[in-house]
Amino acid sequence: MTRASDTAKLLGAGATILDGTTISTADNTTQLTLTSTDADGSRGPQLALTRTSASPADNDLCGVFKINGKNDAAEDFELGEIVFTSTDVSNGSEDSKITINGIVAGASAGRLNMTPSEAVFNEDSLDIDFRVETNGNANTLFVDGGTDKVYIGRNESDGLFAAALQVEGNDGNYGAISLHRNGGVPYFGFSASGSASLGDDTLVSDGDALGVLYFSGADGTDRNSGAASIAANVDGTPGANDMPGRLIFSTTADGGTSPTERMRILSTGDVAINSTSSAINNFSAAHLAVNTNSGKNSIIVANNRQNQVAYGVQADNATGSRFALYILNSSGGEAGKISYTNTAVTYATSSDYRLKESITYDFDATTRLKQLKPCRFNFISDETNTLVDGFLAHEVSSIVPEAIVGEKDAMFEEVLYVDGDEIPDGKKVGDVKEASKIAPQSIDQSKLVPLLVKTIQELEARITTLENA
Repeated sequence: MTRASDTAKLLGAGATILDGTTISTADNTTQLTLTSTDADGSRGPQLALTRTSASPADNDLCGVFKINGKNDAAEDFELGEIVFTSTDVSNGSEDSKITINGIVAGASAGRLNMTPSEAVFNEDSLDIDFRVETNGNANTLFVDGGTDKVYIGRNESDGLFAAALQVEGNDGNYGAISLHRNGGVPYFGFSASGSASLGDDTLVSDGDALGVLYFSGADGTDRNSGAASIAANVDGTPGANDMPGRLIFSTTADGGTSPTERMRILSTGDVAINSTSSAINNFSAAHLAVNTNSGKNSIIVANNRQNQVAYGVQADNATGSRFALYILNSSGGEAGKISYTNTAVTYATSSDYRLKESITYDFDATTRLKQLKPCRFNFISDETNTLVDGFLAHEVSSIVPEAIVGEKDAMFEEVLYVDGDEIPDGKKVGDVKEASKIAPQSIDQSKLVPLLVKTIQELEARITTLENA
C-alpha cells in the first residue's frame, strides 16, 4: 500500500479498500495479523470472503484460497488451492461444494472434494495412497491408489489372495473382525451373479460357486498352502425366487497344498461323506451316504455314559417292515440288512438262491459239530467277571470258517513319529507314536445255526432208525 489515502482508510474504523492490495515484506515475519479484543464467548476474530454478485447462479465460484511459489527455473507456480462453489443458490435450499486441489507431477489435481451428498478423496483417480495412522500402527487404514486395494494393519498385499480388502495383525485386535448387532442377529453375506459387470444380476447356473471360506497358513516360504475350505454352490436349476444350494466341506491331506472335498450337504438336506452324491452305487435313497473307499471305518459312535444310547433308530407309526441298515458289496448289490417293525428287529444276510451255486445237502454235520469246543469264560475288560458261554474264535475257524473274522494272534502295527508330525516334548522322529495292539478275532455265532440244524436232522434220522428196528 503506497497511497496515504489507503493508509488512512485502513486506520479508520470500518475501513474499506477498493483497489487490489499487496502486502510485501523482505523477511519471514507475519504479513497480516487479525486481532479481536472481545471478552465474550462469540467467535472472533473473523475473516470473511463475500461475493456479492448481482445475478448469482448455480455453480458460481465464490471464493478461492491460493498458495503460490517459485520453481527452480524462477517461474511462478500454484502449489494448491481451496475453492468454494455455490452449487445451488435457491433461497432456503442453498448448497455448496468445497474442493481442495494440489499440484501432482506438474499439474493441478483434486485431492478432496466435499459436496452436499459426499466427500471424495482423489476424485481425479491418480496413484495416490490414503493412510490413517494411530498411536500404535502407522497403517491402521491404508488405501493403495495403484492397486485399488484396502489394507487394515499393513500397507501391501501379502498372502494367498489378491483381495480387495486385507486385514493383518500380530495380536487379537488387528487379526480379528467382530460383528455385533443390538436388537437382532448380525449378518455376514456372500452373493454372486452370472456376469462380471458391476451391478449386473445375470442368473447363475447349477454348480456355480456363491461364496467360499478359505483357510491357509504360512508354510515357511509363503501363505499359498490351503488347509481347508467351506464353499456354497448352486445345487440345481435356479430361477426367480428359487436358489437351491449345497455346502461343500474340504480339507487338505498331509503333504498336499490344496483342499479336497470330504463332505457336502445337498439342497435336499441329505449328507454325503467322501462322495459327491447321496446315491452311492444303487443305494439312491440315503439321507446320509458314507463312501468308505478310503479303507477306513465309515462311522464310529462312541458312548462313555452308562445306559445311554450311542446310536438309535426310532420306528415311525407306519406298519410293516422298515430298514435301519443296508450293507452293500463292491458292486452296490445287497449283502445284508437290519430291518425292524414296531415290535421286532431282524438281522439278515443275503440268502437268495439266485446268488448261489454248487448247492449240496450231503455233508456230515454231526462229526463237525462234535469238533466244536463250547466253553465258559469272562472278558478281561468286564469288571464284574461275569462268566458267559461261547467259543474261542481260533478253535472254530477250521470248522466253520465263515463264522470267523480275523486271524489268530494278529496285531495292529505300531505307528512311529515321522517328519511333519506334531511331536511332543521328549519324543523324536522314529519314536513310537501308537504302540502295537491286538487285532482281535470275531465270531458270528449265527453262522453255526445251519450246522446245528443239520446235526439235529442227522440225530433225528438215527433215532427214527433205532425206533423202527
